[in-house]
Amino acid sequence: MKTNKGTPEDKNSKKDFNSIFDFLNQLQIDISDFIKPNKCNLIDLLNKKVNSSDESKSSYSNIFSKAYEETFLYYKPFLIRIEKQNRFSKKIYAKLKSVGMTGYSLELKLNLLEQLRKILTNLEDKTTKFLDFYKREIREAAKIFLQQLNSILGSISKAFPSLERIKEFKEQIEAANNLVGFYYNNV
Repeated sequence: MKTNKGTPEDKNSKKDFNSIFDFLNQLQIDISDFIKPNKCNLIDLLNKKVNSSDESKSSYSNIFSKAYEETFLYYKPFLIRIEKQNRFSKKIYAKLKSVGMTGYSLELKLNLLEQLRKILTNLEDKTTKFLDFYKREIREAAKIFLQQLNSILGSISKAFPSLERIKEFKEQIEAANNLVGFYYNNV
């Protein structure tokens, strides 16, 4: 009796599914690490410069925290639905393929993101695992990491439009990083 081992396209689709699912599982951690005060001081530095001049404004810590909650409110159910499917529909896979999020292109984008994540990890304080955004090299590494994350999210959101809100939130982290860079540029 002959067994059907699947076509190469089926195997590639499964590998791409696993890669994208792993990316999506890591995404919330990647984003939250930029706003958690125990992980970095990006938002704290922004608060010190911006809110010191206008006490009527809400704390950026509070705003980012609430916006994060709104952004990721339905994220876990989204991941569970994808995991239960255990594969992409032909329509979703075609959308991912059309924006270069399959095969070697996907592998390249995710490998570059992983290298950028390692750079950020290497820049953390070795004892506290804390990123000090007062340092220019950390702001620059974060900027490049966020740009790569943006590239991937922009493409994946073509197949999963609900990810657009996460991309938008990530862009606000980029804006915070840019503002902190502007205020602390001489460091």
